[in-house]
Amino acid sequence: MRYFKERGRCLHPDSLAADWGDCVRYVEIGDDRYAVRQVEVYNDGRVLRYDLSHWCDKFGQIFGCLFSHKPKAIESRQSAEKINANEFERAWRDALDSPTWQQQLGHSLVATQGEVPQWMRKPKVRQK
Repeated sequence: MRYFKERGRCLHPDSLAADWGDCVRYVEIGDDRYAVRQVEVYNDGRVLRYDLSHWCDKFGQIFGCLFSHKPKAIESRQSAEKINANEFERAWRDALDSPTWQQQLGHSLVATQGEVPQWMRKPKVRQK
């Protein structure tokens, strides 16, 4: 696992979090090079969290890109900084107590978007 944090904003203008301002995103990258868990801590104290069982809702979603194993995958991100597992776990534990979590569950899109993120779905093999 690899971990990083970066400053950012909500990336989707139609998101319920679009006007929340700046945040710090904490991201855990798995051995398959996809984000496994993610926490977004906004300046006003609101917190969002995502994992592979709750990967999207009307506030946002877990990162959907494939990260390179090379150090530049994180180092080239403008405001990103590598962190250790303890720092990520602290942010994750804090996010578990967030009152926003119940709102996220109420606005989940997993039922309509699928239990597995589209970028992680394996294409169906056509049978002859």
